[in-house]
Amino acid sequence: MLSHPASHLPAAARAPQTPAVTPAAWSWEQDAGHRFVRVRSAGAPTDFDLQPMLGRAPWDVPGAVPVHGSWDDHRRELAPQRPFHGFVCMVEGGTHGPRYFSVSGSPLFDAGGGFAGYQGSARDVTPQWLQQRKLNEAEMMLKIAPTLSGFGAWSVDLATSRLSSTNKALSLHQAPVSHQGAMGRHILSLYAPQDRERLLQAYVACVASGTPFDLQVRALNRRRQELWVRVIGAAVRNPAGEVVGVQGAWLDIDASKTTAKAHREHAHRMRTMLDSLTDGFMTLDRQWRLTYVNAAAEQYLDKPAGELVGRELWEVFPEARGTVFEDTYRQAMGQGVTRRFDAPYPPLGMWFRVSAFPSEHGIAVSFTDVTAAHEAHARLLQLNEELERRVRERTEELRRTNDELASFTQAVAHELREPLAGISGFSRAAEDRLPGLQDKKTRHFLSRIRAGVARMEGMVEALLELARVGRAELEPRSVNLTALVECSAELLRAQEPGRDARVEVEPGLVAEGDARLLRTLVDNLVGSVWKAGAGREHTVICVGRGADGAFFVRDNAAVPDLVLPPDLSAPHGLLTVDGESGGDAIALASARRVVARHGGRIWTESGPQGGLVFWFTLPRSA
Repeated sequence: MLSHPASHLPAAARAPQTPAVTPAAWSWEQDAGHRFVRVRSAGAPTDFDLQPMLGRAPWDVPGAVPVHGSWDDHRRELAPQRPFHGFVCMVEGGTHGPRYFSVSGSPLFDAGGGFAGYQGSARDVTPQWLQQRKLNEAEMMLKIAPTLSGFGAWSVDLATSRLSSTNKALSLHQAPVSHQGAMGRHILSLYAPQDRERLLQAYVACVASGTPFDLQVRALNRRRQELWVRVIGAAVRNPAGEVVGVQGAWLDIDASKTTAKAHREHAHRMRTMLDSLTDGFMTLDRQWRLTYVNAAAEQYLDKPAGELVGRELWEVFPEARGTVFEDTYRQAMGQGVTRRFDAPYPPLGMWFRVSAFPSEHGIAVSFTDVTAAHEAHARLLQLNEELERRVRERTEELRRTNDELASFTQAVAHELREPLAGISGFSRAAEDRLPGLQDKKTRHFLSRIRAGVARMEGMVEALLELARVGRAELEPRSVNLTALVECSAELLRAQEPGRDARVEVEPGLVAEGDARLLRTLVDNLVGSVWKAGAGREHTVICVGRGADGAFFVRDNAAVPDLVLPPDLSAPHGLLTVDGESGGDAIALASARRVVARHGGRIWTESGPQGGLVFWFTLPRSA
């Protein structure tokens, strides 16, 4: 592969020769049981400690193994008590790894001719054996080269400095077959400048000492484009052991190198991306060792990656054992499922939102600090609890106030009934005692007194009804409003049989609600419109439902003084109305409260002819 004119090569490469070796050597002596009784260095120093061999047979020396055969084979060789030569043994325990020794020995006999043991020498042949192993490996590669795609064979004859190669080897360099012999003079120019010196040194060492080589270098094609090739070389020796040539193979590894480079670049991009994440990210293998930690994870965990990578997770973070972290990570790895959770990690005083993803080699974990969010959530829960406590307190206070107000209303109403009855009775008695009284003004005064008493009694009843509406428990069901309106109209006509008034109601009006309270609602609205139309020649009251589902109660004339009380929180306003509308105002307040308790709304509008329209909404019947 690498061949120059002889004058251009180092002296060691120009003259084939076997390198001179001065091995470390020592002498030894054994007793009749083959136990070492004496060992002594007899040559160059060795790093192998001989003293542990004393008192032991070769097969009892720790780490001693025959290179060829077994100890049983060696014992059979010793049984005839004849000399032996070149027994090679490998012994573990040197400071630079295992050592190879070539051992030779001769039997010893006592004065009576009895066997007394062996004596001999051993020399360190480790360099030769390691070189031989590399050569064997290179020869094996050369044997299989023709069967592999992308391989080309080559050889160099040192005597002629001529390079021979297969067409496949030439094609790797895109060189024509005609370059077969001359290629040796310019072979280094076929490789990238940065690899030439390394390639030349490997070739020279192979020529000088038979050292095989296996390199990955960049070759140049005819267009001077780089492509990666694997170059393998081994020495060829003659029967005398001299290096007389070099043979080897080329392998095109450009595609695999390109793929490996693409993988490295992809891995670099992935690492760059992961390092730029604001979330912490780490990977663990199946032995729970950390294999990667990004910059954000270093910051969150308050440890540099150098202290984390390669160590077991539970060793670095022992407080995580027995927690949701360990349970969830083991589920992700054992079941191959993604798991997400929020959990605190007290040693760091932080809350983390964690996602654990199974991977081919273990699991990947991403996490971010959500301490602020959890603290805000805790504060919100605390504020909600405080608000609920205050609402309960205010509700209880309001309930007590309403109960007291209702009790007060009932007490006042009952207290007013007795004096009102007395006033009504005395005024009627006074009128009866004056049958011949012709004073019209006196009679007018007495009638006004009785009318005032009647209005006061109506107001008392309205106050009691208002209190009852506010306290009654709702019993919702489907209620026929059409029937309630017809019943209310019958009662009104019975009270004023000579009045020209009628009530027209749309059939099939149904709502969902409490029947008792809805009766109060209908009676109060229809009754208020009925009273408002008193004194007119003709009154028509219409009750129905609009296109949007809202109910209405409408009359056919303007009623300027009848308005819906706007504020139930100021009951004194209900009593400060002009004329005779005080009881009606309280009745309308009761109507508003009934609608509100059913979750609806009520309002007033002017009718198309100037009359008054009450609108209200209720839940629809199921």
